[in-house]
Amino acid sequence: MKLLEHYARIYDRWKERGSGSDAFMEVTVPGLAVWFYCSERNAKLLIQSMQRKGWIVWRPGQGRGHKSRVCCAAIPDQLIVEHAKELLDSGHVQEAVELLEAPFLTDQGRGQLLHTMQQSFRYLPQGTGKQQAHRASLRFPSYRQPGSLDPAYATRRTELHWIRQLYDTLVLYDIDQQGYQSGLAHHWESDRSARRWRFYLQKHVQFHNGAAFTADDVRFTLERLASAALREAASPRSLYDHLFSGIKKVEPLHDHLIEIEWEQGCYQLLGLLTLPCASIVPVSLGGDGHLKPVGTGPFMLSRREERLLVLKANPSYYLRPTQLDQVEMWCLPEIYEQGKGVEWEEQEGEGMNFWHYWAGQQSDAPWEWLERMDRGCKYVLMNQAKQGPLQQLSLREQIHKAIRQVNAMHDLGGNRGELAHSFVRGMDKITDRGESGEGLALTSESKRNNESSMCGESSSEPGEPLDKLHEPGRKQVSEPEASMHNSSTPIQRLELVTYAGAGHERDADWLQQELKKTGIELHIRWVPYEMLGHPDTLATADLWLLEQPVDADDEAAMWAILGSDQSPLRSCLSPGRRNELERRLGLLQLEQSRSARLQGLSRLERELLDERAIVLWYRWRQMASFPSELQGVSIGSLGWVDYKALWFRE
Repeated sequence: MKLLEHYARIYDRWKERGSGSDAFMEVTVPGLAVWFYCSERNAKLLIQSMQRKGWIVWRPGQGRGHKSRVCCAAIPDQLIVEHAKELLDSGHVQEAVELLEAPFLTDQGRGQLLHTMQQSFRYLPQGTGKQQAHRASLRFPSYRQPGSLDPAYATRRTELHWIRQLYDTLVLYDIDQQGYQSGLAHHWESDRSARRWRFYLQKHVQFHNGAAFTADDVRFTLERLASAALREAASPRSLYDHLFSGIKKVEPLHDHLIEIEWEQGCYQLLGLLTLPCASIVPVSLGGDGHLKPVGTGPFMLSRREERLLVLKANPSYYLRPTQLDQVEMWCLPEIYEQGKGVEWEEQEGEGMNFWHYWAGQQSDAPWEWLERMDRGCKYVLMNQAKQGPLQQLSLREQIHKAIRQVNAMHDLGGNRGELAHSFVRGMDKITDRGESGEGLALTSESKRNNESSMCGESSSEPGEPLDKLHEPGRKQVSEPEASMHNSSTPIQRLELVTYAGAGHERDADWLQQELKKTGIELHIRWVPYEMLGHPDTLATADLWLLEQPVDADDEAAMWAILGSDQSPLRSCLSPGRRNELERRLGLLQLEQSRSARLQGLSRLERELLDERAIVLWYRWRQMASFPSELQGVSIGSLGWVDYKALWFRE
């Protein structure tokens, strides 16, 4: 690389002369030493190296006082691209990425280099001849490096996806069969009240470090998720602890049988145990488990650096081992910042992050294309725990109307899809009979309390869902009528908090411009993702712009949204409303029927939407593009591809 930098200095001066491609430029060895910042002896050695590589034509001066002449035969941009190809082919991606920062690289050269790098993110067979297909790797870019991979503390879509690759849960949920299946537990049973549960564990399962999986690992995992009384004093609080706070005791009866006792019935326990936060970690987990995770999953962490995450197949996986030997994810924000347009800036929002292949750039072979709608959604949260203008239902209604315009997704473009009517796609279709069991239908007293907490009446027609008011085909309020600000009305100043990525940059700007039309001046405050729920943030924020990922089980997802602190939702409710939510969730926990529990969760969500505590916005269209030889591709619940299902047809 140093030689290339020295050559670029000669090339720049040669090009400045404005001569033809075969023209010579007069130079002296002392002058070259000045250009190269080296001794005259080293300058001669550098010139000889450039000659051997064919980069220059050198005509030495004849006799004292006669200058030598040089003609440049190579373009530095082309040389750096060729060097990048060599580095990428040998697996030195980091060094290739650093070439993007080369000071002598032109804009055109940077584009060529990005194109070369894009082509390297693909299926990588290893071996030759008959060994060609015996090892298969997948290399792809991402715009950010994942944060903590400790299941108890991860909440973002990307981290949840990687946790699914590295760990296993006791119970799985099959979204196609709509039922629970065996995970690390092959059988389970409970008493009639759902207070005491027993789980029979799979034998001959090992963690990635070789340790045997036993009931003690399950005890350790659940206790660190539960209340402070059960978890170790040194363990920080999990954002999901409220979901498991009812655990009274976790007792291993022997290595492969464990009993979980709850303070009261917990009929939704199977769903809770499918959540990524309930992924089983070893009892020997160290303090660096968030950076060096150890699970029992189909892949194990092989390497983790600032820009690189490498997973290798777990050959001892207790289920069918993966056909993919290695997965490499390179954190290359440069590609997204310099290489593409809007759709590449919103990879986290799209969620699929499966641009492992760059469509139209690999070959002329036919390509496959998958698309699905995100199960989760983008939403805006209103902070009613803070005293201020958002205590007024009329202002919350004003914000709701501005955000729920049907043309927002068209205006913003990218992969923004349909308008969301519930956190979990399809939950708004659940029939709410209000007669399914204790705790589901409001008593007269609790109904009066709930109505008083709403600070006003709904603006929808009787019996009509609020989010149907702005659907395509319905008569719309004209833009001047709906959004023009009356100059006599005081301007409201609100603070919106969000984090970089997930398409928030363009979304926040759109919200700022749109709300300005209605007389709301929006100040956007960018914070690190980890600071969203910090007390300092909660104290000042009026609005949050957030994204809610949703896993396979609808019920488990709704319990996580309404019953845990994985988002600031609960912290943004007034104390009275939060207590009412807790009371109702406690009653739902005692409901035996899953259908009735889903109806109850859906009703709680609808009430929060009616109160304008939350404004649901849109869902991403998630897509995957790949060559036809790649098999087993499907977009999972979290919007990513499940690597253990991939294989390659030759």
